[in-house]
Parts: sequence; C-alpha cells; structure tokens
Amino acid sequence: MLDLSRHALGLGFPTQMVMGIGGRFIPVSCTTRLWSPSAHRLAWWLLNASLLIRSLEAPLTAGYWPQVWPLLALSGPPAVAAFALFAVNIFAALLGRGRPLSVWASRAGKPTRVPLAVRVISPCVLQQEYVDMRKSPRRPGAGRCRVAALAALLALGAASSALAQPPGEIRGAVRLARSVSVPPAITVLNTTDPSACGRVHALQEILVSEPARGVRDAILALEGVPAERVPPRPPGRLVIDNTRCRFEPRVAVATVGGTLEALNSDPVLHTVHLYGALEANLGLPRKGARLTRLLERPGTIVVKCDVHGWMQAYIRVDPHPFHAVTDDQGSFRIRAVPPGEYTLEAWHETLGTLRRTVTVRSQRTTTVDFEYAGAPRSRGE
Repeated sequence: MLDLSRHALGLGFPTQMVMGIGGRFIPVSCTTRLWSPSAHRLAWWLLNASLLIRSLEAPLTAGYWPQVWPLLALSGPPAVAAFALFAVNIFAALLGRGRPLSVWASRAGKPTRVPLAVRVISPCVLQQEYVDMRKSPRRPGAGRCRVAALAALLALGAASSALAQPPGEIRGAVRLARSVSVPPAITVLNTTDPSACGRVHALQEILVSEPARGVRDAILALEGVPAERVPPRPPGRLVIDNTRCRFEPRVAVATVGGTLEALNSDPVLHTVHLYGALEANLGLPRKGARLTRLLERPGTIVVKCDVHGWMQAYIRVDPHPFHAVTDDQGSFRIRAVPPGEYTLEAWHETLGTLRRTVTVRSQRTTTVDFEYAGAPRSRGE
C-alpha cells in the first residue's frame, strides 16, 4: 500500500496538477478559451481510469496471477489518450481555434464582458465558464472537432498499448562442467549430542544431480534493479529451522522489509548467530522456541550455530523480489520481472560468482543457463 500511494503521489497527482493548471492558465495567457472543454474533462477522466487500472499491479503481482497480468496493459491507452487530448486542446488554443476568452456565453446566450484579471485570479470563473459554454448554442464546426478528437484518441490509444507492459519471467539452470570433478563431502563427527542429531554431519559438500550436472543451492538474483521497476508487494517471512542439527533451508533469499524467523525443532540448545547484513545472536534453548528479526538492509547474511560448528546457512537479502534458489536439479525460476535489460548473478558458496546480461520481454520467458568450469574453492576462502 505504501508503494502504491507513492506511485499515485509521485506520478498521478503531479500529472493531474499539470493538466488542471495548464487547462486554465495557458488559455488565460493566450486570451482564448480551450478548443474543447469537453475534451479536457474527458482527458481528466481517462487519466484517472489509467491510474485505477495501474493500481491493480499490487494485488496481481503479490498473488502471482500471470493469467490476468495483461489487464495492466489496459492502463496505457487511456493515459496516452489523455495526454494527446490535452496536447491537442492546448495547441488548438494556441493556434486561435478557441473562442475569445473575454466573451462570456451566459445562460441567456447574451455575451458578457469579463475582465481578464478576474479570470487569472479566480479559477472558479473558468469553471463557471465551462458550464455556461456547454449551455450556449453550438458553434459551427463543433461536430467536426469532436470527430477529430475521437479519432486522435483511438489512434494514439491503440498505439500506446505497449507502454504498460505486463512482466515476463526468467528460467534456467546452473550446472557444473563435466570437466570438473565433484569433490567428496567434508564430514565431521558430532560428539555433542549424537543421540538427538546423529553422529556424522557434512561440513561442506556440493550437491550435483546426475546426469544433467545441475548444482543445488545456488542463488540467482538481478543486480541494480531501478526502484521504479520494483512492484509493491507485502513483506514476506523467511523461516530458518534448526532440525536434526542442520539449518533448513540451508540457502535462501529474502526481500528488504521482510521478517526472518528462527525456529528450533530439535530438543537441544541451538543458537542462530547472524553475520553480515543482519547482526544478531538468537538463543533457542528448547524445542519450539522461535525469535524474529526485521530484514532492514540488503546484503548477504551468514548463519551459524555456536553449539554445533558444522551448521551454516546463507541468506541473500535484496531490495527487490527478483531472485531464486536452484532446486535439486539445478533449475530456477524468477517470476514477474518487468521488461528490460538486467545483469543476472549466480552465486554458490564454493563455486563462486558468475554474471550474465539478460533481456526480459513482456509475457515472454527468457532462458539463461550458467556453467561453472573452475575448481571449487574451500569453505572460508
């Protein structure tokens, strides 16, 4: 709701101010009425209709309903039609197509002189003028003006349908080159509480599927996304569970403004020690204990347990929701991405970072694959 209000105040309200003030001040300065007050009112209503349709983006993107995203494209034609009508109205007034402003067409149809200074000082005079003008006899050529305005509305509105483009999506996979051998997992013995969590645990391992060589738990995220392309969405909640002396999920993504919840599902003491973009040490002494923290800054968070040294997890926090984590086949999917050109980053804790430039098109799926060809690095490098 905050982002939606910011969009209305940042774009819709100033646009209405420009149209409202321009529709009154420019004719006064040129000592002539608008070419068509009716077209000016129609432009105002078209602009409001466009803003109303645009406001649907919040519930649509929050619910991931791609089947109704094309509705957002309907906000483009009325907006451009409103601007076109406004421009035609103003330029027609500048070219002298309007009636002289000093003549007031009263309800009785008798012209009355009104000082120009009064019209400059009081916008209400102009508003009354519009009302009276509608009740005056029709001017010769008024029908042709309305036909021309309607033709401009339809032509420019149809040509503008691409302005409010529905989002697309990015799909792909992260793989390990066949020339690179998968290193064996580094294991440690649990001497603290083996009865509750098991005796052997992996300190470091690369999970690769066969035969596709897909890499699990790689993070994919867009870099440098402009703030105006980030859609309004409700804050999310990420739960990091301590289960069988492991963090689940072990690799995750979150958005600034969301909530991180630490949960203990084991009957033993755990700590959720956070380093990086969020600094905190959350003690969870018993099963069912949980604590929450607000994610206020973007960046990477390393999660460790002070009791069990092999436990480690990674969380990437972005100022936008355009990120994902690869599944057990190495595949990923980033939904509801606004059309444009971006840099897509792939990160893995031992394989490192790769980047690709991607172009997302409206209602299209862009496929991007990454392949790690270098030797894995050791944990902590």
